Amino acid sequence: MGPRFKMVQDTVLGQDGRTNGSLFGSRIGNPGSRHFQTMMNQHHAKWTGLACLLAISCALFLQNLSTPYITLWDEAVHVNVIKNLAEHCCLPQLHRSANIGTDYRRWTNNSLWLHKPLLPFYVTAGIYKLLGGSLWALRVPGAIFALLTAVVIYFIGRNFLNDHIGLCGAAIFCLNRYTNQLVHGKEFSGFSDLAFAFFVSVALYLILEWTQNRSTATLRLLGLVLGLGYMCKGGLAFAPFAVLVGVAILTGSIRDLIPALLQSIVVFGVVMLPERLYWL
Repeated sequence: MGPRFKMVQDTVLGQDGRTNGSLFGSRIGNPGSRHFQTMMNQHHAKWTGLACLLAISCALFLQNLSTPYITLWDEAVHVNVIKNLAEHCCLPQLHRSANIGTDYRRWTNNSLWLHKPLLPFYVTAGIYKLLGGSLWALRVPGAIFALLTAVVIYFIGRNFLNDHIGLCGAAIFCLNRYTNQLVHGKEFSGFSDLAFAFFVSVALYLILEWTQNRSTATLRLLGLVLGLGYMCKGGLAFAPFAVLVGVAILTGSIRDLIPALLQSIVVFGVVMLPERLYWL
């Protein structure tokens, strides 16, 4: 190994064979270690902030969630439909005592209730039955959708802007009174709107992701998400497609978009059409 290797070895190690602290300890090791430690502390602080926000939001959402008061009219109708769905799977009935018929415009006076898209009702009925059939179990899916939406909003900000914006956006959504009222069934539509908000938030994330990777797989996933969004809120789920086209026009990538957009629309149709056709 020769004298050259011996010289390098003496530089790295002291004469007694120990590490030369002046070279690797004070000049490189400690500053690098401090920088790494700072990065790790910042990383932990960001996740701690999100965890604290979700914990506070969860406490607010679960407070008085089992109150026996049922809000007129939306929640009163929803409770009846969900209870009937839980007892008679897949048949969304409002009134079971008489055969009144089906008219989606008479939303408080139907036997078969098709006034709103049914995916949130199926999900809520399943959780309602699984957790014991209480009002708390009926309202908790709204809280779950709200928390999931907050997480998606955080990642939109974190991945496309910065952590602080993501955390502020999630806080604005979680801590405002209207979200809390939706969770507790005190506002129009309630958990249906929260389910739709979750899928639209995921759709926005995917649109922004596509602007960076131009991936066809991303737009196929967008079609799946918007198909589920359609099953929560109907035609409003078409809006993100319009946003996607607008973004493509502004960025000059409309030619790249068209083939992938067609695949996305096909996936969208495969997801939402079977249930739609079933109730015709």
